[in-house]
Amino acid sequence: MSFYPLTFSQIFSDLLSNHIDIGLAAISITELRQETFLFSLPYLASSGQFVTATSSSISSLAGLHEKRVGSVEGTLFKALVQERFKNLVQIVEYPTLTEVFQALSNGKVDAVITDEAAAKYWVATNSTMFKLVGNGIPVGVGYGIMVNKSKGELIEKINKALLEMETDGAYLKIYNRYFSKFSNEQ
Repeated sequence: MSFYPLTFSQIFSDLLSNHIDIGLAAISITELRQETFLFSLPYLASSGQFVTATSSSISSLAGLHEKRVGSVEGTLFKALVQERFKNLVQIVEYPTLTEVFQALSNGKVDAVITDEAAAKYWVATNSTMFKLVGNGIPVGVGYGIMVNKSKGELIEKINKALLEMETDGAYLKIYNRYFSKFSNEQ
């Protein structure tokens, strides 16, 4: 088994061209994506969350009007912001989440939209620099592991493994170790 670091948008093209077998990231399961790819059972709830600098006057979603919002290229968040704010917010996309947060730190964007767990992580580990804005916004039906549509047997094996992990307690151990302090329940 080999792992390859890819930008978020590369995952989709590399799956389509069969350069990789599995896409594993914070990939929300949506109807549109299911037209092109197969997904595992959802393994975590998916939602978006806005973040801004602690020095910012933005304290609610209404404060985002006419602001620049950074997002990772290829994610659903651009469409989410456009749907919610119409043309009242300028979206600025970057290849990686690190670059998005660097843009926020450098004042190139006024806020960031990313998945809620990542947002809470960035705020928790950089609480003097960043703060959450508003509540999480549900996106899709959860995060899933993604494969090419021609790999039905592979997704069945993945689903079987996920169900076994849930049954034997491994999933709960992983969740508690890596996600519980950044979960939606807080």
